[in-house]
Amino acid sequence: MTSADERRKFNRHYGKGLILIWENQAYPLLNVSPGGLCLRDWPGGKPAGDIVTIGLATEDRPDRHMDVDCRIVSVRGDLTHMAFTLVTMPLLTFLIGHIGSVLGVDPYYFGDKSTSA
Repeated sequence: MTSADERRKFNRHYGKGLILIWENQAYPLLNVSPGGLCLRDWPGGKPAGDIVTIGLATEDRPDRHMDVDCRIVSVRGDLTHMAFTLVTMPLLTFLIGHIGSVLGVDPYYFGDKSTSA
């Protein structure tokens, strides 16, 4: 198993509409998963193994970003791959909402929580 794709633990989903915020600049994500993200042309200049704190937000609400610690997994050409160091419920909720919108479904997690007895 030498392919980078084979080490992935999660399916990646299109990152359209999501941004990484670094030093007050926004960078669009190429893809995202519950384990991490990938973006193009990030000028962070950090080598693989470094941990960085980034903002994660939607393009339409960059002011409502969440700070997330990520480990840089690889930098290949103009692509930077990062893994979330700690996956929290707020981060998962954010990602589930985005992935649901990309797939055109309302995740069960966000459904009506009332029960009829």
